[in-house]
Amino acid sequence: MLRILFILFLTVSTVSLSQNPISFGVKAGVNISNLGGRDFVLEPNSIIGFHLGLATKVEISDAFFIQTELLYSQVGGQFKDEFFTVTGPDDPGTLVNSENTLKFSYINLPILAQYKVAKGLSLGAGPQLGFNINSISESSSLVGGESVEEDISETIESFELGLALNAQYDLPFGLFGQVRYVLGLTNIDATEVPEGGISLNQDPLLNRAFQVSVGYIF
Repeated sequence: MLRILFILFLTVSTVSLSQNPISFGVKAGVNISNLGGRDFVLEPNSIIGFHLGLATKVEISDAFFIQTELLYSQVGGQFKDEFFTVTGPDDPGTLVNSENTLKFSYINLPILAQYKVAKGLSLGAGPQLGFNINSISESSSLVGGESVEEDISETIESFELGLALNAQYDLPFGLFGQVRYVLGLTNIDATEVPEGGISLNQDPLLNRAFQVSVGYIF
């Protein structure tokens, strides 16, 4: 799959643009991600991950360029819950705090159309194709300290479509910085409902990510 994505990355970067200058680079940064799309009983908390990968920049005109990237990216969200456990009729109950963290790893292919609004500064947007390569659920009790990790890849969709909104500042010597918000547009929950059963989560589960990056175009 990685080979196919790399070929797609190069194809998108070069098709119909062979007459325009193409530059290659690298980038890395931090993700602050969360989950949305549903009315959660308890609002999920953000988690911190990272992203890194390759970038191409195709100059279309003095004011417009296309930037395509191929990134490994970590996103997800965390849920905290409180409940009572009772061991017998004379037990008043014990308040237990628990955490459940969902961690998703993606190979992402954002394709951004950037417009230069000032010297060095550009604003842009475009689709992001995401391919899930790993999904982990980590559950822990804050009282006993017990932690359970489970692979939930079978319950998460392998493909995700998102919308990336990007602000970028390019320095003259190739270094650039980015601030980006990625909004998931497709449901990532692939949980199957048994025939005749009722789904308790009919609303879509969507990724949300705020990203801060630095990179270098050669």
